[in-house]
Amino acid sequence: MRTSIRWKLAVTYFIIIILTVLLADWLAYSALRSHYLQERQESYQIHANVISTYAGEYIRGRSTSLPLEIREYGNKVNARVLVLSSQGVVLGDSFNEKWLEGRNLEYPEVQQALKGETAAGTHNITAGEWAMYVAVPVTRQKSVIGAVLLVTNIGDIAQALNTLAERMLILSIIGSALAALIGLWLSVRLTKPVQELTVAVKKVADGNLNQHVVVRSRDELGQLAESFNGMAEKLAKADRARRDFIASASHELKSPLASIKALAESLIYSSEDDVDVYKEYLGDINKEIDRLNRLVYELLQLAKMEDVSVTLHKKEHSVKEIIENVIQLTAPNAKAKKVTITADIEGDLAWPVDEDVLSVILLNLVDNGIKYTSATGEVKIKGNIKNETLQLQVTDTGEGIPEEDLKHIFDRFYRVDKARARETGGTGLGLSIVKQAVALLDGTVSVQSTVGKGTTFTVCIPKDHPI
Repeated sequence: MRTSIRWKLAVTYFIIIILTVLLADWLAYSALRSHYLQERQESYQIHANVISTYAGEYIRGRSTSLPLEIREYGNKVNARVLVLSSQGVVLGDSFNEKWLEGRNLEYPEVQQALKGETAAGTHNITAGEWAMYVAVPVTRQKSVIGAVLLVTNIGDIAQALNTLAERMLILSIIGSALAALIGLWLSVRLTKPVQELTVAVKKVADGNLNQHVVVRSRDELGQLAESFNGMAEKLAKADRARRDFIASASHELKSPLASIKALAESLIYSSEDDVDVYKEYLGDINKEIDRLNRLVYELLQLAKMEDVSVTLHKKEHSVKEIIENVIQLTAPNAKAKKVTITADIEGDLAWPVDEDVLSVILLNLVDNGIKYTSATGEVKIKGNIKNETLQLQVTDTGEGIPEEDLKHIFDRFYRVDKARARETGGTGLGLSIVKQAVALLDGTVSVQSTVGKGTTFTVCIPKDHPI
């Protein structure tokens, strides 16, 4: 059985407050007890010192009975007065109890007084009855000749402290009850965002990605809610993109398959005997198969570039050699369209990159430039280092891209001119692959284009990108 965090917090608050209240009660009780006892002790030390001035003659034997002043003073301050010799033997008792006279008292207070120090302490005389003993030395010519011990009942202090303890206990119980209610209220208030977040997470786990929780504060819980909302929004966006991708991919795959089926059925049910007609139909089928093959290849390539767990092989490579290899691979297409490919590389440029990923970027950009550049046009590749960043530019003298289309050209299956794209064999995935490949290298890609003059793609790759 799971225990709600709400109750855990409530119990935790209650325990903390209870412990705090008990500690505060104990400290207050101890402080008041010490104050009362210290006050009583100081008062009776003064009385004992006064009595000691009368006790000297008695201790020295010049008086056979306890002086009347000592008895009266003891009665006045509600204390029993004992006069002791230098050995701690009782010489006189204000209560005049003969059985006590001649006995040796070994109380710690007496021993301290006989050493010349004033001392006081509390003693439990009978069950529940407490007394304070205050002892002071009696001196003559700087020598201790005896001591005076005052014994006073401190039941009034004990009673006052007991009354205080009872009141503190009642207040503690009331305070604890209020603490429990406050703790429960706080736990409900604090856990409400967590419960809302838990419900939303369960819905997301069940596939309902359009979730949003209310941000109720600016603390850690509020930040958690904001992070969840951001995550849910990204998941919903990714899910929409996935659905759109599946729909677009299905449509793109369906188109060449439909063309192949139509051409194949025409051949099957045709009574045409002309071999040239068959060759023409088979040629069209072959083109559609090539188109389908390119689409599948680019879909696989895009999936590979989107895999964040893919392991890249970072190594210092000659950028010039990579560019020359790209030019060699794209040369047949460029020659067929009578487009010139040139390169302008800054020295013997080398950079720590994944050769395959960089080749994919350049191949797609150069191939894209060739497709949309007219005969006698030019595609130029430029490479240099700027601000500790490898900067590659692919510029063509093609027809350019309208401004309203620039923000969409990196979207999957997006084509500026769909009719023209089909003529050139474009799938609408090339620039999406470029964007993902550049992201793998922790770089950026941007585009500037002027209709009728051409387009420039700029790729920037930092040196210390994570691999």
